[in-house]
Amino acid sequence: MRARENRRAPRVKRNTVLELFDGQGRQVEAVVRLVDYSVAGLRFATAAHLAPGDRVRACLSLMREGLLYVEGRVVWKRAKGSTTLYGVEFSEPPRQLAP
Repeated sequence: MRARENRRAPRVKRNTVLELFDGQGRQVEAVVRLVDYSVAGLRFATAAHLAPGDRVRACLSLMREGLLYVEGRVVWKRAKGSTTLYGVEFSEPPRQLAP
């Protein structure tokens, strides 16, 4: 029996590379792979080192939907093999640019 998830918003799975920037606006120099996202946050995997509380910005390419710019903070991290999964909570609603 699966545990019930307590999510605020449904997640959309997306396996794509993500452009990630730290709180000072510097691009994270590692491969960052988006796992999923929702209107409240996103989850990604990378070998880069971030800490809960770190501010980040990201640019997601959503094919036909255009580019999505998001800002938030890392709220959790979990080691998974040679990479780490991170959860980010958005600090403001995502901004979308038309394709």
